[in-house]
Amino acid sequence: MKMFKSNKGPSSVDYTVKDIKKGFIVEYDLKSWEAIEEYEYDWGGNYKGKEWTLFDGKNELYLYYASFPSEEISVSTRTSFAYGGKQWSIVDESPGLMINTDTNEEQEIVSWTFDDSNETEFITIVRNGEKSCDAYKGKYIKNYEVSNILPRESED
Repeated sequence: MKMFKSNKGPSSVDYTVKDIKKGFIVEYDLKSWEAIEEYEYDWGGNYKGKEWTLFDGKNELYLYYASFPSEEISVSTRTSFAYGGKQWSIVDESPGLMINTDTNEEQEIVSWTFDDSNETEFITIVRNGEKSCDAYKGKYIKNYEVSNILPRESED
């Protein structure tokens, strides 16, 4: 006879940023956020990334993850380009394909990224379509800064 046997499966799973899916709840900057949208990016040449729109009930935050050629994790918010009197240098121009993981809808984009002189913050301008551009201001973060990653409990 086995005592204390559980049929519930493993008691915990250690999720990391790359494991996040739409509906997951994460903790970042002392707040809980829900991943309300998920996108995959294909920049060509094995350069791929994932992005989640996180929502805390009031604010949206964009969490980006890429693992090739090295791990890159960042958070950003939508912003205007004129920002804070800092010097910004262009570090990347990338045409790509953005794919909504819910609908599989694809959209061609071009992304320009500018880093500050310390290479800790960035501004990205994304052109999606002929005349539509969005600007994002963010900072580079470490994997451990996003924690308590959990899937949303299914509603039966």
